[in-house]
Amino acid sequence: MIYESELSEIYEEHVSRGLNGQFHKYTHLKLERRNKNVFYANVLEIGSGNGEHLKFISHDYSKYYMLDLRKPQKLKKSKRIKFVEGDVHKLPFEAATFDRIIVTCVLHHLRNPMKALSEISRVAKPGAEISVLLPTDPGIVFRLARWIFSNKSLRQKGIKNIKLLRALQHRNHYASLDTIINSIFSDVSARNYPFFIKSYDLNLFTIYRIIKR
Repeated sequence: MIYESELSEIYEEHVSRGLNGQFHKYTHLKLERRNKNVFYANVLEIGSGNGEHLKFISHDYSKYYMLDLRKPQKLKKSKRIKFVEGDVHKLPFEAATFDRIIVTCVLHHLRNPMKALSEISRVAKPGAEISVLLPTDPGIVFRLARWIFSNKSLRQKGIKNIKLLRALQHRNHYASLDTIINSIFSDVSARNYPFFIKSYDLNLFTIYRIIKR
């Protein structure tokens, strides 16, 4: 029997390698495409993992806070980068602290995304940018791509109940998360990839650019 913690470790390794790794590289690049030659004083990345997104940051900053439930295996040494162990449902920061907040592939995993997004709103300064990358699970194209490119790799890692893994890792539905995002924030723009059609069934992920009002 493989338990949830072990499933999480297998999942994290799985998404960083091979075709899955290339796909995630593509998503990180698209998330940062509008942020060249911009300066954000205080930046918070939620669900920072081992710093997979940090290397794609193209803008300048004074402080970059990496928040996750556990410490990364390797952390880039820099006076400007600080790791904080914490939970997005109760962020250990004062209100109106950050000029930019980054949330990549996190909301599907949370037990209470409404509370988490409310916390994100609380610690964002007025005028801050909140960048959210949301996979379109359970959209048709997303599930098809996952079936073609992921299932064989997971079986090779000893995962027999792939449906259970998906259920544990992506417990929140895309449409529900989209509704919650638009209920909490008033200034939200969204772009779907790779086809730009306004349908989660026909795309792989959505990037939200939110301005805190």
